[in-house]
Parts: sequence; structure tokens; C-alpha cells
Amino acid sequence: MDAKYYCESMQSELTGMKARIYNIIREIDKMPDSDRQRLWPQIPELYNVMDELSTRLDELKAECPSDWTQQKSEIEATAEEARKKINYWDAEHIPAGYYSG
Repeated sequence: MDAKYYCESMQSELTGMKARIYNIIREIDKMPDSDRQRLWPQIPELYNVMDELSTRLDELKAECPSDWTQQKSEIEATAEEARKKINYWDAEHIPAGYYSG
């Protein structure tokens, strides 16, 4: 796979994941206090994933290395962690009635 194509496709994928996590946080913010307080201990984890995604996006925007083997592994590990968090928090894990897509 061409390094430039890889960098562009990963930028797109990571940006989408970051937006999805942001939307999950917004949905939680809309919940009644009792529900939000129940979930609150897990919210910092979502922010940590967003921060990691931001870091990887900054790296991809600043430089797309010609030898990206190490960066590729790190970026893919970040993406996999984000996928797991998104799947966990996806609509089926947010109480019915709060998810607006």
C-alpha cells in the first residue's frame, strides 16, 4: 500500500472515529443526571481515546513518512482501541431513548 494513500485513508478513518466518540459524549450529556452520574466514571476513558486520536491525526497531517512501518503499527493500535470503545458505547449500550444517531 502506498504511504500517501495509507495516511489519507487513516486520517479519514480516525477523524470519523473521533467524531463518533464526540457524539457518544454528547448523547451522554443529554441524559438525566442519575443516568449520567452512573456513566461518569467511564467518561474520562472516552476523552483519553479522543486525545490519542488527535495525536495520531496531528502526526499524519504533519508528516506522512516514507517508511511508516512503526507509525503504522501505532496508528492501527490506536484505531483498534477506538473501535473497541465505539462498539462498547454504541447505541445498544446507551439507554434507549437517548441515542439520536
